Amino acid sequence: MADLAAALADVSLGEIRTYIQSGNICFVSSESCLKLENLIRDTIADRFGFEVPVLVREQKYFQKLISQSPFYDAGKPNFDVQQLHVTLLSKKPTAKAVAGLAEMEFGDEYEIVRDAVYLRLLTGYSKTKLTNGFLEKKLGVSATSRNWKTICKLAEM
Repeated sequence: MADLAAALADVSLGEIRTYIQSGNICFVSSESCLKLENLIRDTIADRFGFEVPVLVREQKYFQKLISQSPFYDAGKPNFDVQQLHVTLLSKKPTAKAVAGLAEMEFGDEYEIVRDAVYLRLLTGYSKTKLTNGFLEKKLGVSATSRNWKTICKLAEM
């Protein structure tokens, strides 16, 4: 993460802060999210030699994610908060893709709100069918998943 933070500082992103070894980086910039996604993706490819999908969201996005969670009412869930995860999507999936997913059975709960999939995973992320790769394939968009603790931390950073 230190090498990534240094690479991003070299391309003029300000006040860079990282959160554990999660791939989450907070920074200050006046550029659009789309321009920043391209800049960061290109910087990683140039500096480290591999391509990764990059999603950039403003801090208020994470605050809104928390306030709009269908599984976390007024800051108090009715179950173990460790069951909560959010998959962030590169864009809102089509209605057809969402309908196709709704026809399937999972044993876990999910709800799609715009460009986010809220997950309540009863037996944990390692045992769910609703993985990042599965959701990318079924919804036709790039995605990245985070546990609820990470989402809350990003909203604070």
